[in-house]
Amino acid sequence: MPLNVPVLLSPTYQVLVELAGGGGALVLSPSPAAISVELQPMLRGEKGDPGDALSRHVHTQADPAAVWTVPHNLHVRPSVTVVDHLGRQVFPDVAYVNDDIVQVTHGAALTGAVYCN
Repeated sequence: MPLNVPVLLSPTYQVLVELAGGGGALVLSPSPAAISVELQPMLRGEKGDPGDALSRHVHTQADPAAVWTVPHNLHVRPSVTVVDHLGRQVFPDVAYVNDDIVQVTHGAALTGAVYCN
């Protein structure tokens, strides 16, 4: 009969280890016991609201510039992620002009995109 042994990986996952062979004992000879591992999430909650398209804005900067002015019109100071033309995240200076405009300042003229959430 298999022996199930729960192992906690704090605090998010529990590993359920099933030992088979040798009446539940781990036997290494003449043949090793079969071990199967299954990850089970321990923290479960209701799925959150996915939001809507109005709660985010993507600005594409097609013309190279060192300063990008981004009118997002979200009426909040959103989180901002900036990527270059290759999709690599960059870390320029980001200033909130007001709740509807973000200004992104690079050290050199670049193209890319700004994601406001």
